[in-house]
Amino acid sequence: MGAVILAAFLVPLTKQVSLRRGIKTNRELLSKSKTQGVVLIPQHISIEVDLESLENRQNITGDIYFVIDYHRFFPEEGWSDFVVIILSWWIASMKGLMISETGRAYEFDFMDGTPIVLAKKLDSENLELRFCIEREKKQVNFTAICSIKELRDSILSVSKKVIRAFERKKWERENIDELKDLVLSLERYTFQ
Repeated sequence: MGAVILAAFLVPLTKQVSLRRGIKTNRELLSKSKTQGVVLIPQHISIEVDLESLENRQNITGDIYFVIDYHRFFPEEGWSDFVVIILSWWIASMKGLMISETGRAYEFDFMDGTPIVLAKKLDSENLELRFCIEREKKQVNFTAICSIKELRDSILSVSKKVIRAFERKKWERENIDELKDLVLSLERYTFQ
């Protein structure tokens, strides 16, 4: 029998959803995919930074958040945080994900540790993102299955936009130079 194709929907972990034969969550779908040949269809993932919101204070602040399937935002649309610091952390996590073995998890932190996105490499092309609000309890609000390449490309794209915005505004900061170096490094990383 050929592989069954199922889309991996955003599923709150507390809500029961019958996708096929009583599958309740993305995690169960992943488990079923490994044993029964189910092909996962990744969800769209992007990272957004509102360039108009950037402010050059003691730290560079602005709105930064994840967008899943074009309509779901995490932590929320317009989340204000330390953009350059966070992008630098996320590039480091992305590099780790790209070269790690399957099953390895990395954190995509926001400042002060919450909220947090936990990324687990599923195979050479896909990862599971767990979107959590409470760090200590690791309370998962929802999960998404996404393409590693798409997440990498989004991090690169938004980082380059932030760098160009700084150059246009003639803002000079040491951590912008560090971000430039990290972007170049991530561009040169190859998938394992």
